[in-house]
Amino acid sequence: MNFFSVVTTALLVASIVTSYAADVLVEAEAFGDRGGWVVDQQFMDQMGSPFLLAHGRGVPVNDAVTTINFPGAGIYHVYVRTRDWVVPYGPGKFTVSINGQALDTVFGVGGDGSWQWHYGGTVNIAGTQTEIRLIDSTGFEGRCDALLFRDAASAPPNDLAALSFLRKTLFGLPEIPPDTGTYDLVVVGGGFAGMCAAISAARLGNKVALIQDRPVLGGNNSSEIGVPAEGGVNQPPYPRIGNIVRELVQFPKLDIVLSESNITLFLNTHVFKAEMDGSRITAVYGKYIMNGREWRFPSRVFADCSGDGNLGFLAGAEFMMGREGRSVFGEQLAPSIADSMHMGQTNSWYADDRGEPVSFPVCPWAFQFDVSTYNPLLQSTSWNWRWEAGFYQNQLTEGEYIRDALFRAIYGNWSFLKNVKELYPNWRLAWVGYVGGRRESRRLIGDHILTQQDIQTPALFPDGFVVPTWTIDLHYPEAWNLAAFPNDPFYSNCTQSGFNSDPPPTIPYRSLYSRNIENLFMAGRCISVTHVALGTVRVMKTGGMMGEVVGKAAYLCKTFDATPREIYQNHLAELTALLLDSSSADTGTIVDNTAAQVNGSWTSSVVTWGYYGTDYIHDENAGKGTKSVVFTPTIASTGLYDIFLRWTAGTNRGSNVPVVISHAQGMDTVVVNMQNNNGIWFKLGSYSLDSGRNCQVTILTTGTNGYVIADAVRFSLVDSSSSRVTASTGDHSPAYDISLSPNPFNPLVSIHYQLPRTSNVRVEIFNDRGQLVARIVDADMRSGFHTSVWRAKGLPSGLYLIRMTADKSIKVRKALLLK
Repeated sequence: MNFFSVVTTALLVASIVTSYAADVLVEAEAFGDRGGWVVDQQFMDQMGSPFLLAHGRGVPVNDAVTTINFPGAGIYHVYVRTRDWVVPYGPGKFTVSINGQALDTVFGVGGDGSWQWHYGGTVNIAGTQTEIRLIDSTGFEGRCDALLFRDAASAPPNDLAALSFLRKTLFGLPEIPPDTGTYDLVVVGGGFAGMCAAISAARLGNKVALIQDRPVLGGNNSSEIGVPAEGGVNQPPYPRIGNIVRELVQFPKLDIVLSESNITLFLNTHVFKAEMDGSRITAVYGKYIMNGREWRFPSRVFADCSGDGNLGFLAGAEFMMGREGRSVFGEQLAPSIADSMHMGQTNSWYADDRGEPVSFPVCPWAFQFDVSTYNPLLQSTSWNWRWEAGFYQNQLTEGEYIRDALFRAIYGNWSFLKNVKELYPNWRLAWVGYVGGRRESRRLIGDHILTQQDIQTPALFPDGFVVPTWTIDLHYPEAWNLAAFPNDPFYSNCTQSGFNSDPPPTIPYRSLYSRNIENLFMAGRCISVTHVALGTVRVMKTGGMMGEVVGKAAYLCKTFDATPREIYQNHLAELTALLLDSSSADTGTIVDNTAAQVNGSWTSSVVTWGYYGTDYIHDENAGKGTKSVVFTPTIASTGLYDIFLRWTAGTNRGSNVPVVISHAQGMDTVVVNMQNNNGIWFKLGSYSLDSGRNCQVTILTTGTNGYVIADAVRFSLVDSSSSRVTASTGDHSPAYDISLSPNPFNPLVSIHYQLPRTSNVRVEIFNDRGQLVARIVDADMRSGFHTSVWRAKGLPSGLYLIRMTADKSIKVRKALLLK
């Protein structure tokens, strides 16, 4: 894949400073050495820019330093854009030094609490090359957006539109940014929903741009926020939906995305505009956070996976916020009267024991606590999900206020514990997250709005592909916390309303596209749901499954030149077939590379994820034409077979690899591109194979233009009336099936199995010496899909055999434990 952020890094230095006439603008986020300051982009739409945050948890951070070239020597007036985030206390004080000389003004204190330009006096620039330092005084969230040097005393504008015009003028940014490429799908948001949408479409051949406004992927599950990914996956009647989610849970997220040659990843890129043609998005504009450069992303279709419905909002999509009244949808869990309340935001924190005394400042600007009313639930050294704020504020327009309220709660509570209650004398605040994890904001309206009734008394939707498993989990301020902090409660409780229905509830495809923006998908918590129904669909693994559906629908939009709505109206059968496709299933007869005939020198590798079994082999990109790998299955039943090939993809792979299939009617050659379709069973075609006669699949290296991969070949009987063949047992029962995920695993593996009828089932695990190490199921079980989980606690790495015995059927799968 392409990693666009790496390509643009070389452009960063050129944008640190921009001069126009007598103005010299220095963006704080583009400092050459940011020291201990961090880049905060969360509130760009509200205050106009990313900024630097002195996030020291009460300990002053190292200086941010940069060197710029002034257009000439002389006297300059200095303006610094900042704010006092707790007026009038100024907990985030900092100073600025120019060439080692500190300005007299202390910044981060004064004003009305809004973002403003503060005058810093004058400075004499003797030479053109000048060092600028931001010097933090407190470690308590001082913030700096930019510095502006002018040859005359003239305050820059605080109005956002005027300020944006000033920036564009100084940086020379064009009205229409340059294109980054042309895409089949642009995905905005790099959480589970966005990653799954991008990967799902890319593996079907779509060119995808994945745009994420932070330096890491994962959304609320990222290293910056740290919320566990919850929700069940691989639910019947579409048990393959969730496979990509499992990959993202098991393997490093960035590695998976980078391995997809059809995805171009844009980290640190904030989408700020939607270019429209009537009700259709033609392109989105993105700003690179670290230097302000802007780019244009044209595409056929778009997916809003931002969580906040940001792209939908920019495009004019209809949306809902707050709680709908009970009469609107007839939901019993809704309030009698609609209001603007919603679930809140969490910022994680924890402390650690340093083994020696650690002090912490008294914080008069933070939330204040009293011994007589202090609740012991707050007496802790770490956060939990109940640390939650912003129930009564707008999560988007007041996002910085909400995050800062959590800062004040965390710092005030920790100061109270250490300085008043004199607890945890050797403990220090080791982590306080400055990036917030939101639960709810905008919900874009689709052709179907999912409601409480759809969850608890579900209808059989023809397009109900995603099965939610989380309860209707709605959060509210805890009563005692609301009484103590009526304006800013920060500790929550919840109500959980379960469901136990047959059939299970489903999220219809019609809730995954906008009803008034014709080429806009959505996945994640910004889909078409009521506040009540959001309680069950908002968790990340469920959002990831939505993304998998959206990615496949985007592929069909290109295939049929259709809109998302037209896929439902005219091509629902094709979408259903894609979601039921067994090409991702480890079923049929599988010949691994370890059982193949290897001719010439091939090297074993596990560098790229997605391989079947224990490894894959490659031709070392050498000795072309002298090497091959021959896969020969044992065919038990004559019939028509689908033949699938699996490989690990990458940009250094061959795009012209010949694969020869020897079958009952003769011999065919298929040329495959191993730069795409990582880790899936790629269908070579359907061929007649005879029982008792050898058929072969041979991977050649002749004339190839990159590494050739040999991993595994799968043979699947097409005729449903014929016996299904499995390589491991020779059992020919037509409907018993078993699959594993993830594989390799550590330490948990989920065992998914299908029963055609009520059966006596045993699931047993054996080591590679044939010794029984665990029996996890031994019971009568009803027909349908089932999942059992095995925890390989205390067992060494290695190969294990998982055997399912159901009546007279025996299925065996290999599982690799890697610790």
